[in-house]
Amino acid sequence: MDTAGMFLCTLVHPRLFPGPITDPGNPLRVKMLVEIGAEDLIIRASAASANGRIMGTEPLAKIEQVAIEHLAGSAQRIEIMRRSLLRMAIVGGIVLVFSLIIRAFPLGISILIAMVVAAIIGPLNFLLNGGLGDRQDVVRFHFTPSEGSRTFYLEVPPAQEPELHQALLAAGLNLEEPGSNTGAEL
Repeated sequence: MDTAGMFLCTLVHPRLFPGPITDPGNPLRVKMLVEIGAEDLIIRASAASANGRIMGTEPLAKIEQVAIEHLAGSAQRIEIMRRSLLRMAIVGGIVLVFSLIIRAFPLGISILIAMVVAAIIGPLNFLLNGGLGDRQDVVRFHFTPSEGSRTFYLEVPPAQEPELHQALLAAGLNLEEPGSNTGAEL
C-alpha cells in the first residue's frame, strides 16, 4: 500500500459521522486516516496503522470540486461558538413550543424550562466540539459532490497542505484556490 497518498486529518462527514442527538446538524469531528487513491477517497478508522478498517469511500469521479480554506485557530473557536449559540436558540425554542403545545406548564414556567435546557445544551455543545481545546491553524478542504450528496471536509495542518494538494491534483480533482471566485461559497 502506498503511504504517500495517506493523510492523518480531522474529518467532518455528515453521512459517515452524524452529530449526536443534542446536535443533529453538526456532525462529529473525527481523527481519521484518509487515503487518496486513483479512483476513491478511502476513509480508514485507525490512525495507528495503514491497514485500518475502512469506514467509508467517496468516488473521486463524483466530486465536482474541492475548495481550500485557511483557518486560524481563533476562527475555529468562533465557528464553534456560533454553532453552539444557534443550537441553544433552536433547542430552547423547541422545548418552549413543545411545553406550550402540551400545556403542561404556564407560560412563565415554560420559558424558564426552555432557558434552562438551552443553558445546558449550548455549553455542552461547545465543550463536545472542542471549544476550549487548543486550536491550531488548519487548512480545510471542502469536497462538493456532483450529485445530491452532502458536502464534507477534512482539515490538515498547514505543513501537510502541499502534499494533500498534489495528491488531489494527481487524482484529477478540480481545486478552488483560496481567494478565487470561481465556485459557489460553501
